[in-house]
Amino acid sequence: MIETKRLILRRIQIEDAKDIFEYSSDLENTKYVDFITHKSLDETKEIITKIFIDDFEGKYGIVLKENNKLIGIIEARLKENLVDLGWIINKNYWNKGYCTEAAKEIIELYRQKFNINIFTASFKEGNESSRKVMEKLGFTYKNESFNKNNIKVKNYILV
Repeated sequence: MIETKRLILRRIQIEDAKDIFEYSSDLENTKYVDFITHKSLDETKEIITKIFIDDFEGKYGIVLKENNKLIGIIEARLKENLVDLGWIINKNYWNKGYCTEAAKEIIELYRQKFNINIFTASFKEGNESSRKVMEKLGFTYKNESFNKNNIKVKNYILV
């Protein structure tokens, strides 16, 4: 568990299903991520078990300290000498600095724990909120590419 001023970053639990379903079932929230919008709470529970409980490494729930509500997820994928970051935040909590706060802490953790100094992140074209987060964190534009679904993404790097 990691604490920041306003957040707790922790392992995701089955009890988080309702909070995760709240944003994962909303098309506005999922239009820029690489997973299919959730159709039911049971589907969310299955995904939590498969992706976040059975294979939890590098995946953190973003929880508000004030009310213990899970408002998103940040993932740090360790790849040899770098970490690739990704995140999703409930739209009701956009533009409040939560993602930037969580990502700063994860970057610092991986710098200290694994001596990693290269971080990457990408966003689908049009996702200006993620671009702003990356720039606030000090990331710089690297290039454009296409993801596994043949959608144009902009790639950023932090060294």
